[in-house]
Amino acid sequence: MLSTTLTLLVTALLSSAAPVDKRSMSGAVITVDFPDPALVSVNNKWWAFGTQSLYDNKQIHIQVASSSDFNSWSLHNGQDALPNLPGWVDQSNPLVWAPDIMHLVSQDVASSM
Repeated sequence: MLSTTLTLLVTALLSSAAPVDKRSMSGAVITVDFPDPALVSVNNKWWAFGTQSLYDNKQIHIQVASSSDFNSWSLHNGQDALPNLPGWVDQSNPLVWAPDIMHLVSQDVASSM
């Protein structure tokens, strides 16, 4: 019974998926090697931070891209969001990947009282 149910579920899922050659791409696109992006919006501008890559034969630890409309993106070629690796990175294999980002808003405690 369980195997029949799973078979039917898998068949239904596979038959409802569009063939790969007929899928269209829409929405935000960064057309270069920019894996594992983390996104944040600050002051009406989107920022994306991606896993390491080579740029002009230089290792970029955390790549940076930005967009004002979330559709057209500008890669900040050569800009590294983490140019100096912290001590927790294994210096014998200095790989950094899957960055995360958050926008923190500081508040002056004295002015909010």
